[in-house]
Amino acid sequence: MKKEYFKNIKEVIEKSSKRASSVLDINSNERLNYLKFKSAFNYLYPIIKGSKNDYREYLINKELTSLEINYIHLLEKNGFSSHNGIKDLGDTPNIFCSFHMGSYISVCYYLVKNNITFSIVMGEESFNEKKEMFLFAYKKTLSVLKNSTSKIDFINGEKKNSIISMIKSTRKGKSLLFYIDGNKGVKEFDNNDDNLVEIDFLNVSIYSRKGISYLSNYLKINIIPIISYRESHNKIKVNFLDPISYEGNDREKYCLETTQKIWSQFLVYFKKYPLQCESIYYINQFRKPYFQKKDKGFNIKDIFRFNSNRYEFYQLDKKIIYDKYNGLSKKLSDGYSDFLYKIHQKNIELLGSDLMAIINNKAIITTLVENEYLIKNN
Repeated sequence: MKKEYFKNIKEVIEKSSKRASSVLDINSNERLNYLKFKSAFNYLYPIIKGSKNDYREYLINKELTSLEINYIHLLEKNGFSSHNGIKDLGDTPNIFCSFHMGSYISVCYYLVKNNITFSIVMGEESFNEKKEMFLFAYKKTLSVLKNSTSKIDFINGEKKNSIISMIKSTRKGKSLLFYIDGNKGVKEFDNNDDNLVEIDFLNVSIYSRKGISYLSNYLKINIIPIISYRESHNKIKVNFLDPISYEGNDREKYCLETTQKIWSQFLVYFKKYPLQCESIYYINQFRKPYFQKKDKGFNIKDIFRFNSNRYEFYQLDKKIIYDKYNGLSKKLSDGYSDFLYKIHQKNIELLGSDLMAIINNKAIITTLVENEYLIKNN
């Protein structure tokens, strides 16, 4: 197994390196994913510059997760995986809370090894695909851990009756497994949603679902955070952290403080292994919304330049640009794309009067300024 596993790791590295090599090509198929990755780190953790090599390492870790599914039952036996922190959990249910980081599929392996029966709560997107992935890994695990009494099932966390399903599951003695950075909940993201709490993550405000902490307090069930990471491409660690008590009389306060604690504990590992965080773009989607500054408008005496801090180009032939602040792709009107790309590439600065002479349409120029494609060079 070891020889085959190392060979596959080598192939993963080669494949990821090839994918990363094309990200600077504006029209490459990989560029949009790279821009999402880069903009997420630029906002959340700018110490990571989002270089081509950073993206390569991110892809390697993502591909290793897919590879490990096929070897999940053999990793620990062959010295590629280990865990610590788990204690005798008794017969009462727990809420296990993890993140899409490192070998997150290995979390399930160690729950099965410790004879824990649990429901995996997942989001609507790719539900069937993820379900098949976890089932495959579960069956592989049971093929080795033949004496395990663990059983698993699945709950779609975005269905309207999902909370009822979770409550029923725990009352049957099952634990719950959440990946807090991957389940959107029943509704689409709206920062005014009562199901969200605003927390601090790297001195940035992000929103997180509070359903895990709510269930803990309501059902009187402890939360056990689990963090997975790779010390190297072939050395997996899974840490079971100390239980977080469900006790708290003020439920809203408990939900806020507990959700913050979960993310703060994760942050310790994130800072050490940031490129192993598969969900970095998803986390970035839940940041506090960017509110565009009110500009005083266009003035022919001002000097303007392309706003490369906010926008990146890709798919020039389709006139598409990427907004790093909001994580959205935008299609530009004919004429805008070529003009903006030219002044960006040549680092051109233009007086307002020159813009008027070139475009000869104040309404168009105002639109470019209001959308911050062009900004004043203060």
